[in-house]
Amino acid sequence: MTEGRIKQTSGVPKGLLQLLVLKLLVEKARAGAEIVEEIEKKTSGFWKQSPGSIYP
Repeated sequence: MTEGRIKQTSGVPKGLLQLLVLKLLVEKARAGAEIVEEIEKKTSGFWKQSPGSIYP
């Protein structure tokens, strides 16, 4: 793999979930279920996370 490239799994860049969670938490404090709902809303239902993704 070339240094500096983003590794992708399932069509979503690795690390993107962590960045989205941090962005949402900077906006305001949220529970895990709220984070899942907000990600689904912001991606127009394209990307729905399981609770296990939020609570590893």
